[in-house]
Amino acid sequence: MSMGWVNKCREYSKLVVFSNMLFSLAFGLAAVILAAGGLPAGAQLFWVLTALLCGRTAANAFNRIADKDIDGKNPRTANRHLPAHTLSVGEVWVLVLVCLGGMCLAAGMLRLLCLELAPLAVAVVVLYSYSKRFTSLCHVILGAASAMAPLGVWIALTGGVDARGWCLAAANLFWVAGFDIIYATQDIEFDRAQGLHSIPARFGVPGALRISAAFHAVMLAALAGLAVQLPSAGIFWAGLGIFTILLGWQHRLAQAAGEAGFASMNLSRWLSLFFLALVIVWQWAQAC
Repeated sequence: MSMGWVNKCREYSKLVVFSNMLFSLAFGLAAVILAAGGLPAGAQLFWVLTALLCGRTAANAFNRIADKDIDGKNPRTANRHLPAHTLSVGEVWVLVLVCLGGMCLAAGMLRLLCLELAPLAVAVVVLYSYSKRFTSLCHVILGAASAMAPLGVWIALTGGVDARGWCLAAANLFWVAGFDIIYATQDIEFDRAQGLHSIPARFGVPGALRISAAFHAVMLAALAGLAVQLPSAGIFWAGLGIFTILLGWQHRLAQAAGEAGFASMNLSRWLSLFFLALVIVWQWAQAC
């Protein structure tokens, strides 16, 4: 591979924040372990991971295309690849289409139903990418797009979704929606000036943080619903208690002036990884 392509791949990686892949796919990876009762067979695991990675990459890249004009006007995002012309729109479209092709190939290799449902997942991603232009519920739509990952994994590995899968998907939805509200407090003045919709722009920072906390309470209820269905769930309940304490700390940070962005992105990343580790430890305990 020439240095030109190496540099291009490096820019693509920065575009979709590839370094955050493990954090953003934590619930999807947890679904792999819970649905399969461990790790699935090699080929099946390969295609599941391919679908998750390609789907996430295509979604992030398409969102950058949809938001390029908005990003260019916002001082916080003006240095992103498209407004800064580090990558062209055509180059990013290539990434989107290649990853969509990879996702559809993986879905077809896993189960025909997954391939048939792929357009629905794409539609939710497209809806989210434009939703801030017309609804304050854009955070919930983002959560729904993220929740497609554990649902898709469950269908791929079992042919359907049981109550555990629905609880995990609900937790994923309200987890993402809750921290995205905190993150959006950074752009409240910009969103209002541009006529963009968000829960912080509509309700102000104090109201938005209360809604975020309510969403995360629903997430904890969904995880408790998941725990009820797990055998020998003592370890899971203990971990969920620690998770709840750390989540409360996140909201304390979000209430402190100037800390909302840190609380949303940094601590949320580690909390998602903590949850994935909790699922892995619980599954390991079952195997012992």
